[in-house]
Amino acid sequence: MRRRKGVGLGVTLVIVALLAVVGFTLAALTVGRLQLLGSLQHKRHAHRLAMSAIEAALGKLNQQPQFGVNGNDPAIIVPGGDGHNQGRLSFNPSEPRASVNNLTGLTALGGVPAASARLVAQGHYGSAQETLEALITQPVFPFALACHGPIHSTQGLIVATLAEDTPTGRQNLLADPARYGRPANVLSNGSGLQSVQILGPSTICGDLQTSGRADLSGNPIQVLGELREDQDPGNIPEIDLAQLLPGSPQIISSAPSISPTLHGAVVCNGPFICTGNLKLEGASLYVKGDLDVGGELQGNGTLTVEGVTHLHGSANLNTLGRVALVSQGDITLEGTGPQQSYFKGLVYTKGKLTAHGLMIYGCLLGAAPGPASGPQLDLQDCVVVQETGPLTATSSAPATGAGDLYFYSPDHQNEASRLFQLSAQMLAANRLQMTLSEPRGGPRFTFEVDPHDLSSTEAFKNEFLQSFPDTAYFRILFNSQVIGPGLPTNPNPGPGPETRIELGFSNANSLQEKLLEVKDYLGTIPGATSTLFDLNQFLRPNERLRIASCRRIH
Repeated sequence: MRRRKGVGLGVTLVIVALLAVVGFTLAALTVGRLQLLGSLQHKRHAHRLAMSAIEAALGKLNQQPQFGVNGNDPAIIVPGGDGHNQGRLSFNPSEPRASVNNLTGLTALGGVPAASARLVAQGHYGSAQETLEALITQPVFPFALACHGPIHSTQGLIVATLAEDTPTGRQNLLADPARYGRPANVLSNGSGLQSVQILGPSTICGDLQTSGRADLSGNPIQVLGELREDQDPGNIPEIDLAQLLPGSPQIISSAPSISPTLHGAVVCNGPFICTGNLKLEGASLYVKGDLDVGGELQGNGTLTVEGVTHLHGSANLNTLGRVALVSQGDITLEGTGPQQSYFKGLVYTKGKLTAHGLMIYGCLLGAAPGPASGPQLDLQDCVVVQETGPLTATSSAPATGAGDLYFYSPDHQNEASRLFQLSAQMLAANRLQMTLSEPRGGPRFTFEVDPHDLSSTEAFKNEFLQSFPDTAYFRILFNSQVIGPGLPTNPNPGPGPETRIELGFSNANSLQEKLLEVKDYLGTIPGATSTLFDLNQFLRPNERLRIASCRRIH
């Protein structure tokens, strides 16, 4: 009996020990699982905070495209509960993972493509840290044809983009658009059973979207993307013609010749009628009347017309530039067939657009509600090849010029009371970006000015001229020997073909005059590229920038 009792006690002790081990094991597993879940939860929170910082920066850039260009704008902070838990994004180049804003750049900057931004954000939550990198781009306008009213097409229609823009590629597109065309979309905000009516053999290589119904009676009609009927109206940019009226232009009352060539800003105070060709060399022509061109429209530039527009002539695609044509009234484009006649550029009207026998490289937009009867876009035998990137002009100037800014007092004409390094860049036809920085790591200032608009120099005046009310000299050194007319020069000794240009001013009015000289000078040296017109600037703010890619980095 004693032996059995002893055995029973031992078995009990063994069982208790095993249960204790199992309990401790289960407890350890539970604690480990809770810690793992907590770690995963912290990582998710850190990811969300980093993504929130990117979204906050995207919203800031939509409102202020220049935010972060200087590198000294404040960091974007998204709080996550306490001081340590947060999402953070900075454009300060001294930080190891700084974001880069190159949205207004015409060339790549630090590995960031032109017209793009790289956003790098860090999210901290608890012991977890997440770093995300996003590439922000400015998308092109998504439609090749778009209008508020009905679209009507007869004798065939091709809407596409080209993978290979060569004579062979264009001929292949005409012969077999379904095979050689790439997606391009069509939009009509018109209502009714014939908001889009396409007759004759036609091919739309992308989507067809309409607020009404589409009548595709032609044979055959191919919509290679989606056919979306009864949709909400799509967004069409609203362009205010008054914003395109240039400041301090050359004023004319009619076309200066049968085949004029225009430069710079020109305003015509009446109808502009020429029986020959009209060539634009980076020009902006504003017509306060009707525009009628009997020959070819050539070169790069903008045409803004308060009346109706009629272009009769065809053009040679090999020598044709790009034009942004904006008209308050109706537009008529006439050609002899898409194999021979071309128009390259954006066409925007608040009236009716009629196009016959053309290959149109660009985008056709009808921005006013459709007329009471008839279509707003009426196309016959037309090919529309979508191309909606920014319209730029390569002038005879460098895009940027680097130099120095000196301030002199009347008592010390030969001494610089303050020195700033300066660079000037042409952003658009009438926009200069000025960047000033003090040597040895001092502050840096960037601002934009319209040389024709005195009020745009307020940022410069407030920052500098109030501190230096006496006579100042504005001096820029360019890497070129070509000098614009009327600018005094003083050759700079040393290697290289540098030329010194001194521009003096004593108040804001003379500063404006000198900024005009800087702009003109930047337009006289080979190599400059400036933006004349960008359709994307007229999109709604939340549609101007998009996240092209986002990835986790370590």
